This record gives sequence, C-alpha cells and structure tokens, in this order.
Amino acid sequence: MASVTLEDVVRRVYGTWTGYVLALKMNAGGSQTAEKNLWLQGVTCDYLKSTPDLTSDEFADWIETILDTEFDLILDDGSVDFVAEILVRSSRFIASGNFESLNNCLEKLPSEEVVKNATAASKAEGGDDETSSDEEDDGEQGDGNASGSSGKERGSRTVTDDDGWTTIVSRR
Repeated sequence: MASVTLEDVVRRVYGTWTGYVLALKMNAGGSQTAEKNLWLQGVTCDYLKSTPDLTSDEFADWIETILDTEFDLILDDGSVDFVAEILVRSSRFIASGNFESLNNCLEKLPSEEVVKNATAASKAEGGDDETSSDEEDDGEQGDGNASGSSGKERGSRTVTDDDGWTTIVSRR
C-alpha cells in the first residue's frame, strides 16, 4: 500500500462517489464533463497538498463551490461532507506515511462496481426522461395527470419556489 499516491486516492474517492458519478454520466458539466472531471481531480490534489492544515468543513465548502460552478450540481445528501473528510484524512495519512490508517479509511468506500450498479439503477428508474431539458420539464408542472386515465400516469416532477428555484422531486 506504500505506493499509493494522493492522485490514486482522489481518483478512487471521486470514482466511488455515487452522486458525482451519476452527475458525470448525465453530463452535468456540459460537453466538457470529462475534461472538468480530470481538472477537478488535479486541482483537488493540488489544493490538498498546498494546504496541509485544511479542515474538512473548509474543503467541503470548496468542493461545493466547484460542483455548483462547473457542474451546476448541488448535492444536499451529506455526501460532500463525507468525501471532504475522507480526502482530508487520506491526504494527512499519505503525508505522514501512515498507510495502514489510509487503508482503513479507504475501506469505508463502496466498490466501483456498487456505484456502477447504483447509477445504472438510477438511470433505469428515471428512463430517458432524466436527460430532458428544463423547458421540457416545465411542461410537466401542470396537474401531471391531465388525462386522469391511469394510476401509472406521471405526476409533476418539479416544484418551483416563489424565488424561482426549481426542485426535481422523486416519482415515488
């Protein structure tokens, strides 16, 4: 395990972060999603190396800003805090040569296969409509069951607040 680099850890953590991986699959960063992913991995390593006394809260804020700016992505499931904690701790373990603790830390991550299955299931549940544009979704804001014919008819998937913030809600 002594040959593990921070770059390896960052790649592994981002590669097993379900919400982020799903956002990548959905091209949340636009046509340059793949390039932005590689860029984020690189600047994450640089930031962790150049800021040894970084707290996980500060790092989570940094990650959230980049996800919002570059990928138009807001994850409010607590995963950003978990990822920030894992990366900050891993960075310190690597810097101190404590590879046993690093291994214990990385064992908490799901396997890439589990994440792949979860993102595939998310795509399958959502069908092809998951990639529809905002304009198309706005059409679903009506009563959602206009025909009133079937219980399987789709209901509204979006809720727009008074300030214009639109949230996509689960179909369940």
